[in-house]
Amino acid sequence: MRVLFLFLFFFIGVTSFQAVYGFQPSEQSDFPGNMTIGENGSSASAYKIGHSNNSSCDTNSYASTVCDIVQDLTSLPADKVQEYPLSDQPGPVIEQTLTLLDSGNLTKVLQYSLPKDLSIIKNKVTSETFYTALSRIPEPEREQIVNRSLSK
Repeated sequence: MRVLFLFLFFFIGVTSFQAVYGFQPSEQSDFPGNMTIGENGSSASAYKIGHSNNSSCDTNSYASTVCDIVQDLTSLPADKVQEYPLSDQPGPVIEQTLTLLDSGNLTKVLQYSLPKDLSIIKNKVTSETFYTALSRIPEPEREQIVNRSLSK
């Protein structure tokens, strides 16, 4: 069963990542070796420092609630993420939030959410959204997040 789950996770993640995010050379800065740590403990790629992570918010592509949540989560230090009520939000808001977070902050949010909240988040969004978000996270952290999302 676990092998089947891992195969499905890998297959969905790879195909979704390729179809949705088509790897661009400029996005190579999202890898851990090119991450910088902000003064509040959040990480972001060196490429994105000085660039708006919320360009979709600037063009009204996302609801202001989602943009506010992304701003809050981006500014929170990692140890305070578990106190943020992301899992209390409706599924569509969580989906848009996961999509809008850059890979560094997405990793921080999913890695430092409590296991019970991570399980709720996973159940409130579509499997495709959850695994597409996971595909943007480096492998060691991704496996830990998947394991934590399975426990309650």
